[in-house]
Amino acid sequence: MDCKKITLFILGILWLLTIVGGNGFLLNYGNTPGVAAAAPSDWPAGSVIEPAKDKMTLVLIAHPRCPCTRATLGELSRLMPQAHGRLTTYVLFVKPKGFPIDWEKTDLWKDASAIPDVYVSLDEEGVEAERFSIFLLLRRNTYI
Repeated sequence: MDCKKITLFILGILWLLTIVGGNGFLLNYGNTPGVAAAAPSDWPAGSVIEPAKDKMTLVLIAHPRCPCTRATLGELSRLMPQAHGRLTTYVLFVKPKGFPIDWEKTDLWKDASAIPDVYVSLDEEGVEAERFSIFLLLRRNTYI
């Protein structure tokens, strides 16, 4: 083998290792869960959402145009049948101030509405999200 062929062979191996390593990094990153949020110890004062008295209550604050919301709703659609009516779930789609009418009515709204025993509603300007102490996390996202 001449020097040119050896160089091309080595570059090909390096290219292949870079692709495999990059894909491994992306797979690891994509499958790593985010930091879990701490649930408030008390129900927020002034909330329009009433906690269920005879079962658990889950409040999901969602961005209507975020791919993470799609994944979360996928998990919720698998969770709800397993809850067997022991869980009241609210999905609140945050609509920031100044956005057009029905901006939040994406396919994610439709997907959430199709999940049994899930109540979907609009959280205008993130009022409820702020009551549940996570509005600052939502503000870090870019609104599309």
